Amino acid sequence: MAFGKCPKCPATTRSGLLIGGECAFHYGGGGESERNVAPAVEKAKLLAAKTKTLKVWFDEQIRLCPQNCENCKQPIRLPADLTKRAAIAHIIPKRLIKSVATHELNRVFLCLNCHQNFDNKGNDHASSMPVAIIAKQRFKEFRHLIIAPDEVKHIPAYLNI
Repeated sequence: MAFGKCPKCPATTRSGLLIGGECAFHYGGGGESERNVAPAVEKAKLLAAKTKTLKVWFDEQIRLCPQNCENCKQPIRLPADLTKRAAIAHIIPKRLIKSVATHELNRVFLCLNCHQNFDNKGNDHASSMPVAIIAKQRFKEFRHLIIAPDEVKHIPAYLNI
C-alpha cells in the first residue's frame, strides 16, 4: 500500500491509501460516475470487509488444526510466547504468491521444528519431507487459481506434478 492520489479520482479528491496505485473504491471495481469523495480510509475499510484477510484465514485454520504434526506425527506443542499461527505453514508462500495466500487448502499443519524446516531449508528439503505428499495433493486442488505469469515462476518445482 502507498499514500497518494488515485489517478481515476477527480482532482479535488484528497490523498489517501492506494492499493495497486488506486484508491480502494477504484481498486474494488467502482466506476468514475459513482465516485464518492469520502476519505480513502473509509473505502479501504469497505474493501477489507469484502476480502478475506490473512487474520481471518489464520483464525479459520487454527480451528481446523489437528493435535499432531502432519509431517512427523508428534503432538504440536508451541512455546507460550508463540501464537498458534506458528503451527500453520503455507504450501505456497504468501509473500510470493498473494493470489492464493488465503486459499483454504494452502496450508499444512506442522510442529515448530517441521515448520521451520519446511520454510527455511529450501524446496529440495521440503520435497523430501513426508508432508510433501499432502502438500502436493492440496496444491493440486487449487493450482488452477494461480494465473498471474509473474506468480507462476514462484511455485516450488516439487509441486508441479
